[in-house]
Amino acid sequence: MRLSVEFLREIASEVRRRVLPLLGAEEAWKPLGRGAGGDRTRLIDAIAEEAVFEKLREKKASCTVVSEEKGVVKLGGGEEYLIVDALDGTNNALRGLPFCCVSLAAADKPRLSAVHSAVVQDLPHGEVYWASRGVGAFLEDKPLTPSKIESLREALVSIDLNPPIPEGRVKGILKLLKNVRHSRHLGANALEICYVASGRLEAFVEVRGRTRITDFAASQLIVREAGGLITDERGGSLDAPASTPQTRISFIAAGNRRLLNQIITILQG
Repeated sequence: MRLSVEFLREIASEVRRRVLPLLGAEEAWKPLGRGAGGDRTRLIDAIAEEAVFEKLREKKASCTVVSEEKGVVKLGGGEEYLIVDALDGTNNALRGLPFCCVSLAAADKPRLSAVHSAVVQDLPHGEVYWASRGVGAFLEDKPLTPSKIESLREALVSIDLNPPIPEGRVKGILKLLKNVRHSRHLGANALEICYVASGRLEAFVEVRGRTRITDFAASQLIVREAGGLITDERGGSLDAPASTPQTRISFIAAGNRRLLNQIITILQG
């Protein structure tokens, strides 16, 4: 079975069904050691990821799974890759804050540039963002359109300020905060990139080098297919291996080129 958008949506729906009763629940906090991505695994993380594997086994899918908790798992002899963060925004989910998602990216090989299908589902609200390479990006059945706002003075920009922040990045981040009209950080990077794709945010900036490839693989295709831009912190082409959940990156996502260039100029100044 090919890892189509339709199949990814089916998997995401199952994750949502399993996770919703645990949002804000005391039992969700139960610690289960550390996942392959290096972070502490909670019961809610494990249940979300197991829902993915159960659906793959049910449909007899043949692929290599790269996931935040279990790491690299080969199912059958298929050549496709499924890059998974079954619960992005765990800290929000544990506290009952309604901003977390499941992120699923299907690729022909383990690189960002090889992702051909992507689904990100907002777990509390049920909204599904999806994209297929060369076809476009959508929120449910509505095509996504990034913001056309070109001035930072009018922009709503999300900036990941979670520690640790490299000392060399602090000055640029502070300067950027002084230049934007409003700033946010909502706590689930995959969903925030989708907000850039949809125009809810003008940009999202992560220059700490801390975002895992599993958080990022699906939403980077969604924002590109929507017509937005996503680059490395210097504005260069962004690609990376996706063969392990330990891979971490920096990026800037923006709705248009003029806004992206302003952000890069400030960060590099």
